Amino acid sequence: MYACIMYMCMCICMYTNQDMCMYVCMYVCIHIYVYVCMYVCMYTCMHVCMYDVCMYETNCINV
Repeated sequence: MYACIMYMCMCICMYTNQDMCMYVCMYVCIHIYVYVCMYVCMYTCMHVCMYDVCMYETNCINV
């Protein structure tokens, strides 16, 4: 078993061109077993950003 003590995820959604919304994810993990936990954290964060937060145009900012 692995133990992820804590993870934080922040999503920044940006328009890179007229109609496409891209995402940037920043994540912080505190963990016991480093690699497994980091991947869990990273993929969870990416999934949240891509399929939840950045799906809404209102969350998208122009760059």
